[in-house]
Amino acid sequence: MIKLLIDNKKEIEVKEGTTIEDIVDLSENHRFVVGGLVNNVVESLNYEFKKDSTFEFVYINSSLGKKIYEKTLLFLLAVSSKQVFKDREISIGYSLGGGIFFEYTDESDLSEEDIKKLKYEMKKIIEDNYDINKLKTTREDMKASIDKNIFLTNKELVDCLRDGILTLYELGGAYGYFYGDLLPSTGYLKVFDIIKYNHGAILLGCDKTHPDKVHEFFDNPKLFEEYEEFDKWLKDVGVTNIASLNKKIENNEIEELILASEARHEYLIAKAADKIITSKDKKRIILIAGPSSSGKTTTSKRLQTHLMARGLSPVTIGLDDYFLNRDITPKDEDGKPMYECLEAIDVSLFNEHLLKLINGEEVEIPIFDFHTGTRKKFGRKIKVSENNPIIIEGIHGLNERLTVSIPDKDKFKIYICPFTVMGIDQYNRITTSKIRMLRRIVRDTHARSKKAIDTISMWEDVRSGEKVNIIPYREQADYIINSTLLYEIPILKKYAYPLLQEIGKGEKYYYEARHLLDFLSFFKTIENEEYIPGVSILKEFIGGSFYE
Repeated sequence: MIKLLIDNKKEIEVKEGTTIEDIVDLSENHRFVVGGLVNNVVESLNYEFKKDSTFEFVYINSSLGKKIYEKTLLFLLAVSSKQVFKDREISIGYSLGGGIFFEYTDESDLSEEDIKKLKYEMKKIIEDNYDINKLKTTREDMKASIDKNIFLTNKELVDCLRDGILTLYELGGAYGYFYGDLLPSTGYLKVFDIIKYNHGAILLGCDKTHPDKVHEFFDNPKLFEEYEEFDKWLKDVGVTNIASLNKKIENNEIEELILASEARHEYLIAKAADKIITSKDKKRIILIAGPSSSGKTTTSKRLQTHLMARGLSPVTIGLDDYFLNRDITPKDEDGKPMYECLEAIDVSLFNEHLLKLINGEEVEIPIFDFHTGTRKKFGRKIKVSENNPIIIEGIHGLNERLTVSIPDKDKFKIYICPFTVMGIDQYNRITTSKIRMLRRIVRDTHARSKKAIDTISMWEDVRSGEKVNIIPYREQADYIINSTLLYEIPILKKYAYPLLQEIGKGEKYYYEARHLLDFLSFFKTIENEEYIPGVSILKEFIGGSFYE
């Protein structure tokens, strides 16, 4: 017999070899259990306990649980696609409107009849409750097996995998490397849907709030347009996955790619300036909004430079400087500070200053000190003439409550976020959240005196705040800037890797740290930074920005 301490509250004894699946009835919401946290490591439901352990159930309405369900559903989609369209290769793309966009590499459109066939095959496999077998292998054995079996992995990806024992999954005779943990059988995938979208389709999983219902789809045509444009650019430069990026680094071609990435971002900012200048109505207020670590600060300053080059003299205001002191920041029901909500901003003072500036008066803008969590005693004095715009950056920039006194015709709204269609391979996608978290871990360490574990511990709250305060407003933007730099993860790797290694196995967020370390291990490191300009968004996070 071995002992399990559940949720740090209840201790039970079970036989050695007992699985997580065997004890799900101990959970109050056993229908929504998708895994377990064993000694701070996420394990699948068929994990067998071998020794005394601490244990927590992982539910589908948690961030970890959503990933497990989603990845299993994507594996099922890929296997079903192989069965239905034997000669067509599926390509799993990016998050869009609450689901995941996918298409086919031959660029052929998915018809309603195609989707009907896919859904039928997926439902059949779910009803038959196929086992999803977790296998251990090596990189060499995996590569040798690719040509002999139905494999949902290409040799180029295998070259990116680390040495040692690797996890492989098998479903219905098809094998695949899926980055993360999966459910033990298809019978757990009770809820999903596929809807046609443009030339591809959207795969929808379950709703986190109501796990027995399909997630509602919210159309994001502006975001989709930017994804498609970026996808075309990636194909033009020949980098569509990690393997092709690593090859550029190996072949000493990365300098050219850095310059091209920076030039593309410069083009996007210049295009925004052109739209502002040529707008029918004079734009007094330029609002730049986006989720955490999107590069809002650097972009606002670079936009200011472009507008100056066109004869304007804009001023820039950072919404972060209007944070309330930490001791009076609103708190949630658990007593945690809600830094991401609009109420954490001194909206009254902000509007007072904004109105004075519009009327030609001078104001003293506060400066918030992130080290102390308070505003500094003295700020900076600014004044702007009536013909010049005021640039405001912050996560709430698109929320009408922030600038309720300003008519819509006087505003130009920009949404900025790093989003990419480049995947680990065609089955394993890279999420926007992962890029932003790595950026923030690196920045928080050198600029805000925080450790990686501090950033990770608050990330779920940050994401929850974004879903309330940013995501609902992004389609209201007049213009979207994709702040992804194609080369940035191989740069961030050398900064983030040692910080993540500091999180030990006994610590609460060990799994998240290990997950990020595994992700970073796919990438070769870029050591030479001399081609990264001082105005780059990346410098906002790694340090050395001209704007610091």
